[in-house]
Amino acid sequence: MPKDLSLVEELVLLTGISLQDIASYIDTKPANLSRFMNNTRSLPAPAMIQMAELFTLLHALPSTEPQPPTEDERAELKQLAANCDIKRMKLERQLEKVVREYGQGIRMLQLLTSLATKPENSTEKRKRWLAEQQYQAETRIENNGLVLQKKLSVSIEMLKQEAAAYLAI
Repeated sequence: MPKDLSLVEELVLLTGISLQDIASYIDTKPANLSRFMNNTRSLPAPAMIQMAELFTLLHALPSTEPQPPTEDERAELKQLAANCDIKRMKLERQLEKVVREYGQGIRMLQLLTSLATKPENSTEKRKRWLAEQQYQAETRIENNGLVLQKKLSVSIEMLKQEAAAYLAI
């Protein structure tokens, strides 16, 4: 606790109880409690006794410092980390597929550009085939684009960090 906090402020900080609730508990007005905190007024003796009782009880409470996890909690944390690893591996496989299909779409568009310049591909049948292949390649690129790849990469990194956090305890 910082040394400049009053006992009332310490009580508020440690418990989250409002000044109004403290005043209600010790049977005084909030204004009187504020004046007491500002050292411009003393509290009546019964209110001081109740404040002392609050502080005595507060300081007798067990510590709220985090305790080391139990074996059951450690097992649960390991399971949570394992679940993260499973999700991460699935996303990594999905990312590999997305990258592969994106690359296939790019290569197909490059191939189609070369094929379109060949005189033997100027027939209506070949032009329709080239147009259909171009549509499929563009769809593949759009469905497996860089935004999706980035989202998957970020999700993978987050799962790695989450698993590491579970195991760091």
